[in-house]
Amino acid sequence: MRKFIEHPTPLTHDRIAQPQTLLDVARILKSLHTNPVMFKNTMDTFTRLNDLIAKIDAHPHTWRHSRETLLARLEALKAICARDASPLVPCHNDTTHLNFMYQGST
Repeated sequence: MRKFIEHPTPLTHDRIAQPQTLLDVARILKSLHTNPVMFKNTMDTFTRLNDLIAKIDAHPHTWRHSRETLLARLEALKAICARDASPLVPCHNDTTHLNFMYQGST
């Protein structure tokens, strides 16, 4: 990130708790989510999850919860997503505050 952003600063607990910072982050994320420009690559969430399940299956002793329950919930989510006509948009898959670089309002 330092290559693209001058003096990047991760969002600290104190910084993210400030109302203006939350407004700035929400504004920036909204601009990404509503931008008509699409990324060249795509990601199919369910394919990725199935890949991860296959990796866990290779080591059955690593399952902490019921595999069948997980697969049932995954299918339920897949059905919900299939009937939702929302367009795919860019998003951040791990919105932990430390994963954001902050420079004032940008």
